[in-house]
Amino acid sequence: IEASGVMLPVVSVECRYKVPAKLGDTLKVVSIIDEIPRAKLVIRNEIFNPAGQLVCEGSVTLGFIDSKSRRPVRCPAALAAIFEEHINQ
Repeated sequence: IEASGVMLPVVSVECRYKVPAKLGDTLKVVSIIDEIPRAKLVIRNEIFNPAGQLVCEGSVTLGFIDSKSRRPVRCPAALAAIFEEHINQ
């Protein structure tokens, strides 16, 4: 994406802790993209402990900007097509 002149800076991060994880736990991280990105990409995350309990959940929002002008741009069409292929299954 960056080679095409588009950068993805972090716009916001949110995290809600549910139960503690313990030192040495092997955690399962699940990342979910619900919508085809337009001007921003929202990735939801869920982290589970070995017992399958939800340890925490949250999201990160990334914006698309032109790497030279630093102005907002739309998601590159090629990247949107990849998301569309997987989201609309």
